[in-house]
Amino acid sequence: MRSAFKLFIISLLFVFSSAFADEDKITFDLSVMNGIQNEVIISSKLEQRAIVLEFMANFCGYCHRNANNVENLAKKYKSDKNVLFLDVAIDKTQSQVYKWIARHPSEHKLVWDENKELWDQIDQEYIPAVVILNKCHEVVYENSGLWNATIKSEIEATIKTISSDDYKCNK
Repeated sequence: MRSAFKLFIISLLFVFSSAFADEDKITFDLSVMNGIQNEVIISSKLEQRAIVLEFMANFCGYCHRNANNVENLAKKYKSDKNVLFLDVAIDKTQSQVYKWIARHPSEHKLVWDENKELWDQIDQEYIPAVVILNKCHEVVYENSGLWNATIKSEIEATIKTISSDDYKCNK
């Protein structure tokens, strides 16, 4: 399941040039909704970066309660070029995602998993759920539910370990 998730992440995040001839043309092709405009993150922002995925939805009360925890942690690592935070909205409609954005303005990125393709690939049943991928985009941490002190500590310890310049993937 985890290797399928890893492959899905890679296929979702990267779109290759038409002939795969020029590796420099690999781009991150997931639109990011920030409440003002859509933007596209280029692949160079993903190379050798740990990715923290926080799955959430506007209809989820626990997700709203977790929003400040996620935002505070994302702010803490904002200047760390080895870590990327992405909220992944699994709402049914884009309007629900924009309601979330209006209620929880954020400095980190939010993407809409419109067809729940990404959500269907992870090994979680409930939201909010956090999944952390190391620099090789392997799942190294998963949890669902509200972040208590223990979960916050586990998440921070995981990020600290995998975002260090000395971290080596399990390849």
